[in-house]
Amino acid sequence: MDTFSSRCRERSRNEEGMALIGVILLLILASGVCAALAVSGQTETKTAYNLDTSAQADAAAQAGLAAAVQAVLTQVNLSTSLGSTAAQAIDGLLAGPDNNAASTADNGFLTALGFQAPTVTNLLGTLTDVGYRVEVMDDDNWSARGMSSLGVATLTAVQTRISENGSSTGDNNGKFVVRSTGLGRNNTTVTVEATLGLVTLPAIVTNGDLLISGNITVTGQNGGVHTNSNLTISGAAADIAKDATATGTATIHPGANIGGSEGGGFATKPVPHVEAANHFTQADYILNTDGLIYARSGSGLGAVQCASSAACEAAFGWTYGGGGNWGIHSNSVHAGSYYLYGSATVSGSPGSSASPVSMTIIAEGSIEITGNPDFQPDAPELFLVTNGDLRIAGNLGTPIAIEGEVLVREQVSIHGTPDIAGRILVEDASNLSSVVTANEIAGNPTITYNGIAGSDTFALAGWRVVK
Repeated sequence: MDTFSSRCRERSRNEEGMALIGVILLLILASGVCAALAVSGQTETKTAYNLDTSAQADAAAQAGLAAAVQAVLTQVNLSTSLGSTAAQAIDGLLAGPDNNAASTADNGFLTALGFQAPTVTNLLGTLTDVGYRVEVMDDDNWSARGMSSLGVATLTAVQTRISENGSSTGDNNGKFVVRSTGLGRNNTTVTVEATLGLVTLPAIVTNGDLLISGNITVTGQNGGVHTNSNLTISGAAADIAKDATATGTATIHPGANIGGSEGGGFATKPVPHVEAANHFTQADYILNTDGLIYARSGSGLGAVQCASSAACEAAFGWTYGGGGNWGIHSNSVHAGSYYLYGSATVSGSPGSSASPVSMTIIAEGSIEITGNPDFQPDAPELFLVTNGDLRIAGNLGTPIAIEGEVLVREQVSIHGTPDIAGRILVEDASNLSSVVTANEIAGNPTITYNGIAGSDTFALAGWRVVK
């Protein structure tokens, strides 16, 4: 009996020992799983953190580049402070705010456009340590662009291919680079670049849909048409010397005579923001909302030119209709460049084909021409500027040899038999004016553009992630 009890107790102890070993093994296994989960959790947390900081830096870099590109394009396309030519405009940016390339401390800085120096971060809102740094450089500034390691032979070949001159402060090919370095937390950086260059625009460019009907003729060395939306040419008698293209779709009558490329799916062409105030200093006279005409003095009103609206009409040929609305309703008008704090209507027919009146109209409202005037641009290369719509329904005539730019913020409508020499750019902004509701050219107009009026426009030519 004692032997049997001993055996039972020994067996029980063995079973307990085996159970204890099993529990210990399970604990070891559980500890390993927990350790693996902990390591995996830490790894995933760090990976997520790195992805988050990388996304912060990338977003900051892209935001900085977009802001800088917009500011730089506005500067070089609308401002003459950097110089009268494209090369001078680029060199002015490369030289920095002091406009002195030899003084290199601020070369490429965009502080004059409201950005911090590249040594300081432009912070994005309240995000600590998240922001960007921007600067400009010539496209053959190999050192600043981190390309020196490619070797002299390679860089010389590239320099020849892009028609550059090897100078980091003197442009030669009409292209330059805007660089943005985005900064995220944990010292994360992302660098992106945009290349800006000159684009030659055709005679007519619109941002919105464009319908061309009737018997339009577009001629000259730059006698083409482009819309950044959809193009419809419904007239079989349409005659366009160069391209007829659209970024969207293009529906072109098979009988239309197109001298160059035609169709949809083409790259967008830049249309600058139209702002009458940007051309204020080109005006000789100010047509004010008080019904009086003033000489321009700097950026404001100068001496009043007439004592009453009736006297202004007698002296200048402009009639004030109240509410900022001015009009030319007779066949006589005083030549000059006019800035209107309102709208303009031309229902008279001043001038003749042999003796056109020098006339530039810059209006904060819309412009309507329903008479048969013969005008030529008074301000150099600038003819009509409107913050609203442009409607031409008469037989406006301009001499081919003297081209002028026509800049429209909202929409354009051309009917009748006008003969226009120059370039028409339509921003197609929000339809605030009801004078015109869609871009349409009908009737028998002739638009001639040889590239005399307006210079080539700077636009985005390329975009890349550097690192």
